[in-house]
Amino acid sequence: MVSRREMLTRGLVGGFMGTAVSPDIAAGAQEIDRQTIGELNKNLEGIRLELGRHTDTTQMFRCGALDKLRALMRMHLRSHRRFPAYFEVGYGIWTDAYDWLVASRQPPVVSRLADGRYTLGLMQSTLILRPETDDDFVSVPFDVLEGHP
Repeated sequence: MVSRREMLTRGLVGGFMGTAVSPDIAAGAQEIDRQTIGELNKNLEGIRLELGRHTDTTQMFRCGALDKLRALMRMHLRSHRRFPAYFEVGYGIWTDAYDWLVASRQPPVVSRLADGRYTLGLMQSTLILRPETDDDFVSVPFDVLEGHP
């Protein structure tokens, strides 16, 4: 059995021993703390960037092809007071628009014209695929399909 006096003496001596650590050991512990804090800061910054990327939906769904189409739509809207019905586009613009619809969780509506060309509904317009053109081809917007009823 341990007496009360031995218990208090051991506690006091142990407390003083904890404060009387050699300077080398204290410096090493401080360096470990700095490294740990640096790692924690780096991890927290990574988490902050990831959260920022997922909450900023305007940047998450940016697409250069759609910026090109939107500029033409804006010009058509100003001059004709309505959105264009059709655009003819190359394969690269087509796939970028399709991927943008999928990424922004909008159902892609793909169909075919009577002449076999593929169409894709995008906002208030329809994209018509022209595979024989350059990938970044975008036609002047138009409202009437010639040769179709």
